[in-house]
Amino acid sequence: MKRRLRPGIGWLVLVACSASACASAPERATREGVQSLAREIETTAAGEGREDDVLERYVAMAAARSPEVRAALERYRAAVHRIAPSRRLPDPMLELGLYVWNSDEGGAVTPAKLGLRQEFPWPTGPRAEAEAAIAEAMVQRRLVEALLLDVRAQIAEELYRLWLLERLRAIQAEQLEVLRGLSESTLGGLAAGTATLADRQQVELALARLEDTVAGLEVRAQMAEARLRALVSAAPDEALPRVSSLPSPALPGEDEEALRAAAKAHPYLASFEAGAEAADRAAKSRRAARLPGFSLGVEWMKMPGHMDTSAISPHVGLRLPIFQRSLAEGVRAAEAEASARRAEGEAATRRAEAELTEALLSLRDSLRRVTLHEDVLLPQAEAAYESVLGAYRASRASVAASLLSQRELLEIRMALEEARAEHAIAWRRLERVVGRAVTKAPVDRGARDDR
Repeated sequence: MKRRLRPGIGWLVLVACSASACASAPERATREGVQSLAREIETTAAGEGREDDVLERYVAMAAARSPEVRAALERYRAAVHRIAPSRRLPDPMLELGLYVWNSDEGGAVTPAKLGLRQEFPWPTGPRAEAEAAIAEAMVQRRLVEALLLDVRAQIAEELYRLWLLERLRAIQAEQLEVLRGLSESTLGGLAAGTATLADRQQVELALARLEDTVAGLEVRAQMAEARLRALVSAAPDEALPRVSSLPSPALPGEDEEALRAAAKAHPYLASFEAGAEAADRAAKSRRAARLPGFSLGVEWMKMPGHMDTSAISPHVGLRLPIFQRSLAEGVRAAEAEASARRAEGEAATRRAEAELTEALLSLRDSLRRVTLHEDVLLPQAEAAYESVLGAYRASRASVAASLLSQRELLEIRMALEEARAEHAIAWRRLERVVGRAVTKAPVDRGARDDR
C-alpha cells in the first residue's frame, strides 16, 4: 500500500516560509524611508537650475553629482536590503536515503527514504536580528541626513570665503590704482624738487607689496574655487555662479535653550543612539542563541526488496547549545559595542554643544565688529584719509603720512569685509550644528549697504 506525503511536506514548507518571509511594520517603514529619502534628494537635485538663491543652486548641484552623497545613499540601501536576510531561517534540508541490499536473488540499490527537515532557532533570535538590522539601517539614514547638512555648510563656507577673497582683491586693486597715481605724483615732484628720493622709494615699496598681495589673493581665490568645484563635482571649465552680496547680519530669533534642544536631535547624534540600539538588539539575539532550538521534519520510507510497503515518520529534533562560554562572549561583545556607541554619542554631544557655543559667540562678535567698522571706524578712516590727501596735495603733509592714512583705510575696509564673511559663515555653522534653519531676530538698524 502506497501513501502520499504531500500534505505533511506542504505544511512544513508553509511554516518555514511564513516564519522567514513575514516583514514587520518597522521593516516596511524602513523600506519606504529609503525611497522617501531618495525622492527628497532627487527633488533637491531637480532645483539645479534655480536662479533665486546661489547657495541653493550649489546644493542642488551637489545633490545631483556628489559621489559622497550617492555613496551614503547606497549604504543606506544596502543596510535596508540586509534586513530580510537577517531574519531568514536556516534553509530546509532535503534528504534522500538508499537501501543497498543483498539476497539470494542478487543485490540492488533502491531509493527507500525521502525526508524534509527544517531547523528553528529560539523564537526571539531572528526577530532580534531583524530589529538590529533595522536599527543599523536607521544609522545609515541619519548619516545621509547629516552628510547633506555638512555639504550645505561646506558649500556655504567655501562660497562665502570665495566672495571675501574677491572683495579683498577688488579693494586692493582700488588701492593699487591710488598708489600708482601717487607714484606718478612723486615722480613729478622729484623732478620739480617738491619730493625726495626717499618719498619715491617709499611709494614704490608700498606699490610692490600691494601688487604681491593682489597676486596672492588671486591664487587663494583659485584655490577656494577648486575646493568649491570639488564639493559640487563641477567640471574644470564649468562656469560657477557667484554671490553678489552676503545675508544681512543678525542674531538668532530663538533662545539658546531651543537651539541646544534642536542640536541634541541632530541626525549625526541620533545615529549613535540608533547604533547603540542595534547593538542592544544584537546582544538580545546572542542571548537567544544560548537557548535551545528545535527542528521539525518528516520522512517517507519504503521497505526494500519485494515488500511493497511504505511509511511516514514525522520527527522533532532539539538543538543543544553546549558551548555556552563562547556564546556568552558574543553577548558581552554586543553589550560592549552598545556601550561604546553610547560613549561616542556622548562625546559627539559634547562637541556639538561646544560648536554651538562657538557659533553663537562668533555670530555676536562678528556682528559687533561689523557694526563698529560700519558706524565708527570706516567713517573716521575715510575722513582722515581725505584730510591727509588734501593736505598732501597742498604740500602740507608728507608722503609717509599719506601712505599711513591709506594703509589704515585699507585695513579697516578689509576688516569690515572679513567680519561680514565671518558672520555669514558662522550662521551656516550654527544651522549645521542645529540641524535646521534658524530664524533671525528683527534688525533694529536699517538695511546695510554691502560696499
